[in-house]
Amino acid sequence: MLYCALTTIRVVTGAPRILSYFVEEGKVGFFLLLSLKVSKKGYCFRKFSYFLGFFCGMIKVQISWKVGPLMGLVEVDEELYLRLFEIGDAEDLFRMIDDSRDYLREWLSWVDNTKTVDDSRGFIEHTLRTYEAESEFTAGIFYQGKLVGTAGFNSFDWTNKVGYIGYWLAEGYQGKGIMSSVCRALISFAFYELQLNKVAIRAACENKKSRAIPERLGFAKEGEIRQAEWLYDHYVDYVVYGMLAHEWERSRFVKGGN
Repeated sequence: MLYCALTTIRVVTGAPRILSYFVEEGKVGFFLLLSLKVSKKGYCFRKFSYFLGFFCGMIKVQISWKVGPLMGLVEVDEELYLRLFEIGDAEDLFRMIDDSRDYLREWLSWVDNTKTVDDSRGFIEHTLRTYEAESEFTAGIFYQGKLVGTAGFNSFDWTNKVGYIGYWLAEGYQGKGIMSSVCRALISFAFYELQLNKVAIRAACENKKSRAIPERLGFAKEGEIRQAEWLYDHYVDYVVYGMLAHEWERSRFVKGGN
């Protein structure tokens, strides 16, 4: 049994803002989750026009559906959720990166190439293309209605049923348990919805904050990759962590343990 999610709702003609998918302050507007028997690969129905009666008249709403293993929303708790980026998020995304530029630059190689809102817009367009291709799932982290970081699966190995999680969080939101909660939700999503067999996380050996996430969640350290990435003016080594589906099933974190 897989799921069908209403991933975006955009008002095409004049209508109250309440019809947006997510309204301000992170409250969910018209979100629909249907349990359907669909093929494993899934189907995508784009730009499906639906006429919805609302209060005094009929207004036209443009709906984008995603049916299949990947969905556009992962709910974490009442204050925290992941959702697919939209083009309208570009300014908020750029502002967040710019405000945390020095902090993020220590471990992220793309920061210097993010110079304008257009760069963030291009990134969002890329995430939407890879989502449709089911090769990646990169989403925004929203905490109390505000964009505070990104997380998701940098890549999938569908043949071997492996997902590779990646994440980063704005400087001002460290130490609140946000990323541990997000990753816990992504891992459960990977095993129970995507039916993966393994989730892997890679982090720079010296990046203690990033490494703390898989270690806290009970991942096994599987090894190191020497000089795995060129980071501005030097190479960094990676440590590789892995979690198997049957290990997660036995984990205390499945029941919400800390």
